[in-house]
Amino acid sequence: MLFKSPLSAIKIPEIPLPNLVLRKTEQLGSKPALIDGSSGDAITYSELGIKAKRLASGLSKRGFKQGEVLGIFSPNCPEYGIIFHGVILAGGTNTTVNPLYTAEELSKQLNDCQARFLVCHPNCLETALKAKESTSLEEIFVIGDEKMEQTLMKFFSEMKVNVLKSRLTLSRTWWSFPIQVEPPDILRG
Repeated sequence: MLFKSPLSAIKIPEIPLPNLVLRKTEQLGSKPALIDGSSGDAITYSELGIKAKRLASGLSKRGFKQGEVLGIFSPNCPEYGIIFHGVILAGGTNTTVNPLYTAEELSKQLNDCQARFLVCHPNCLETALKAKESTSLEEIFVIGDEKMEQTLMKFFSEMKVNVLKSRLTLSRTWWSFPIQVEPPDILRG
């Protein structure tokens, strides 16, 4: 049985998802965009837009190409939105992984989709490292773990995009678009 709302249908624009989600990040600036309900940690709209673009640029500089896959192995957290939209901005595909998976389950999913990179929550790292042995993953990035050599925050700081001079170009598919950054693409200071 089909249920219909008594309210009028909403019009969903036919634009790439990041265009829709990130279109007002400058206007909404310091307002919280993503809030962790348990800790209260928040990411502002400005941070969401800038970090998603930085991640896209960083992935591109690591040779991540349109259609390649990045796995997200994490419970819900504010960084999840940055990662998800950053991958789409880079032209890639996300594979979202249940954070309760065993190493074998994780390995199977990563192999099935031929994931090149994996971003994981620190609580998932042990499982991710076990799974990596039986996959073709090139790198694992850890959300917020300052002790790890490859952390997302290090990735963000290495790959700063000059947001004011960036141009977004639509690809042939409606859900993804690569970011093109005009020189100089590294912010000074």
